[in-house]
Amino acid sequence: MNKTAEKIGFTKIATAHNSSDNVETVLLNFIKGAGIKGLSGIPIRRNNIIRPILCLTVEEIRKYLKTNKIPFRVDESNLDSDYERNFLRNEIIPKLKQRLNPRLEEKIRNTSKIISEINSFVEKQIDRINSEAVKYDGKELRVNLKVISELDKSLLSIFLKSAVENNFDIELSSENIYALIDLVSSQTGRVVHLKENIIVSRERNELVVGRIVSAKTQKAVHKIKAGQKLRIDGKAISIINVNRKMFKFTRNKSVEFISGDELRNVFEIRKWKEGDKFQPIGMKGTKKISDFLSDEKISPIRKKEHLVLTNSGKIVWVIGLRIDERFKVTPVSKKILKLIITEK
Repeated sequence: MNKTAEKIGFTKIATAHNSSDNVETVLLNFIKGAGIKGLSGIPIRRNNIIRPILCLTVEEIRKYLKTNKIPFRVDESNLDSDYERNFLRNEIIPKLKQRLNPRLEEKIRNTSKIISEINSFVEKQIDRINSEAVKYDGKELRVNLKVISELDKSLLSIFLKSAVENNFDIELSSENIYALIDLVSSQTGRVVHLKENIIVSRERNELVVGRIVSAKTQKAVHKIKAGQKLRIDGKAISIINVNRKMFKFTRNKSVEFISGDELRNVFEIRKWKEGDKFQPIGMKGTKKISDFLSDEKISPIRKKEHLVLTNSGKIVWVIGLRIDERFKVTPVSKKILKLIITEK
């Protein structure tokens, strides 16, 4: 509908949702355990969607049509109670009106309106908290714990649900939300697995949310030769032959120099795997990549995706962090290679 409206130059799309539809929606959401947003019902306006007859019941609409002799059509599928909404409309609501309250729809509409006003207030608070606490780079969501740690539990649960669902396009269960609330006050390093490969880790001052890469992606190996540039996961990695005059130590972890004297011309880039070890420059012994990344305060999400540069099976560079002591440039190095990583 949006494409059609744009094509013919219209700015609004009007739907025929009515008050009875709204009552059904609120009841269905209530039965399924929705929060205040779900119990607010169908909004009269959302972006370019408007619902001009949302204030009228089905009975009022039919009465108007009959009085004015306007023909209308009844969708026969609405009579099939195998569908949950039809079951509610055809069998449950009539009995509730008959046995409990003839003005059921009116009462639910009024309650829904009150809840909608409360939800509007809450959403403004959530927007404020988002602006102060949330940073999202398209891959990893970071939530400042100092901002949210003093929030009321009910507001905290709504905020966490909104932050994760809006950025990762998933629907959290109540169990997921309770786990996130517990994580806020738990110890550093704890990890919670949600759904669809989404994990959340408790860092020192942040909650970090991200998606774990698939096993297939995890095993990918890319070959690169000296003099080439390779683009992987939004990064560009280059290996350049340089002469000694161009060699200069730098604190920039995106640029490293290594001795190529004992290395083959073909390198491999892959994600690290369990059991990988290397000898960080400046150290005498080896260290597991897993422990090294933890010491570098790399979040569990980023940690899973971290790349290493290898040669003949040996790790030469934990990319963007540290080279191996065995391949550092020395006064007798004849072949010097410059390693560079940049964001695309």
